[in-house]
Amino acid sequence: LRLGFITAYLSESFFAAFTSGAAVHIATSQIPALLGISIPRYGGAFKIVKTYKAIFENITDANVAAIVTTIICIAFIFLMKECVNERFKDKLFIPIPVELIVVIIATLASYLGKLNEEFDLAIVGNIPSTIPPPILPDTTGVADYFVDCFVIAILIFANTIAMAKVCAKKHNYEVDDSQELVAYGMCNFVSAFFRCFPSAVAPPRSMVASNMNAKSTLNGAFAALLMILVIMAMSVLFEPLPKAALSSIIVAALKGLFIQMGDCRKYWRINRIDFVIWFFTIVSVVFLDIDFGLGIGVIVSLITVVFQTQFARGYRLGRITKDGAIVEYKRYSETIEDTGVKVFRFQANLFFANAEIFRNTLYKCTINPRKLLKFLKKQERKGGLKEKKMSTDLTGVTVTGDRKASQVSINSNGKDTFINTASTANLTKSDNPVFSISDENLSRPSNYSGNGNYQGMPRQMSTASSISQLGYEEDPETGDELVTPEKIRIMRKTHHIIIDCSNINYLDASGANVLGHISSEYNHVQVKVFLAGCSVDMIKTMTQASVFDRIPKENLFLTVYDAIAVAKTQSIRPLPPVVEDFDDEEAAEDSYITNIQ
Repeated sequence: LRLGFITAYLSESFFAAFTSGAAVHIATSQIPALLGISIPRYGGAFKIVKTYKAIFENITDANVAAIVTTIICIAFIFLMKECVNERFKDKLFIPIPVELIVVIIATLASYLGKLNEEFDLAIVGNIPSTIPPPILPDTTGVADYFVDCFVIAILIFANTIAMAKVCAKKHNYEVDDSQELVAYGMCNFVSAFFRCFPSAVAPPRSMVASNMNAKSTLNGAFAALLMILVIMAMSVLFEPLPKAALSSIIVAALKGLFIQMGDCRKYWRINRIDFVIWFFTIVSVVFLDIDFGLGIGVIVSLITVVFQTQFARGYRLGRITKDGAIVEYKRYSETIEDTGVKVFRFQANLFFANAEIFRNTLYKCTINPRKLLKFLKKQERKGGLKEKKMSTDLTGVTVTGDRKASQVSINSNGKDTFINTASTANLTKSDNPVFSISDENLSRPSNYSGNGNYQGMPRQMSTASSISQLGYEEDPETGDELVTPEKIRIMRKTHHIIIDCSNINYLDASGANVLGHISSEYNHVQVKVFLAGCSVDMIKTMTQASVFDRIPKENLFLTVYDAIAVAKTQSIRPLPPVVEDFDDEEAAEDSYITNIQ
């Protein structure tokens, strides 16, 4: 099935929260052994609350010998790891095996001091000294632990891939996630017949093997032989080992996962959505259960992906007066717009989930053709538009004729589609400059004074960005927004809308239809829509969706510079004698609702 891709959909914040939450459960399960008390085992939601309630109810029965053993073992492990292994790691050939030393010393102390008989200290006891024969796995009650198996499998595989990528980068080779998943599946399939624990990555051992330049899994053969030797010949030696010492080793190994909880501050600073994933995952893992936490964490992660589409940014573009670079308008200092031309960029894919957001953001950032049409119709009812006089006042640009544009053909779905490019013979350096964006162009909190001319090009600035600059005025007669010739004049100054599609990597039917309907709405108020930077896949989708029935193919341009260069040569188109409302077909916008009888 090649399910290795699953790991790509689980974020770093999810794994950090999940593993830290699991560490809380593991540490909690070891507390009774650390204190030398016995409590019932709980399962299901809120089991950690029930466990701690039972611990505090039995805290008076704690074994002093177990507590002393715990303190000594944990202190020794931390002292050796932090003050010896970590401090002298460059001088040590291999790290000192602190855990093995603790096991040996604790076993000797328990045996020689008869801690089990004298102080009632719980010990490991009898350890089987034979390797079990292969048998079919017992599937009794599989429905009760199937979810837990799934959780363990996902966690093991994700951690393994993370460790494999570290080693792959260090030794310069590639890791196939799906191949690793097959390997793990085969390994655990065979070991299941011998009643083995699930195989999992051991980061410290992996890093030791990596540092010793181990090239294959043959290095694991020595560890396997040692384990066989311990089980068959030396298991009896570890029977006096105190359980408190084993639990101390386990809890000490969880230190990194507890420290990892501090990453919540990093996620809060970097991205609040990452923090939301982290918070919901760790809270659900700790207070509900590991399997519930896994499901909730994955669901929250997917919801945040959908949630982010609802906050996709769209903004107008302008030119930096120094070098002509096209950047976000007003976000960078010394940015201007070309008269009558509004350039809009949408920083997301365009599909059904955000198609309306795209339209609303475009209308808010540039001009709203529906509002302009409404204003024009109101002005008509009040006494008609003097378009001849208005066109003279509004134009502000001398019509020099349409600039000739060269064309580049691309093959889309077996057909040639021609995209316009501004003729290089007619372009000046300021029309199509070579530029780079530096930090000095970014707007700063302090007053920034930029200098430099627009490379010889006249600074044609838009006198008003949108009608919103005039504010909202209420018509005392109707209660609607007051319509004035000034508002219409400002809105009519924009004669071209250029949509920069270079950031749109995916376009579906809903997104394609919205582009076509947007062009139709602007066409009602005599505003042209140009599309720049469309990918081949995007053009293919628009062709199949019949978008070019509404948007002429000559309105497609390779770059924003080409579209601006052509739009600047054209003027405001005069309005027809009677401005028509949207007809039924345009209003319906191919909606399914019109097909319901």
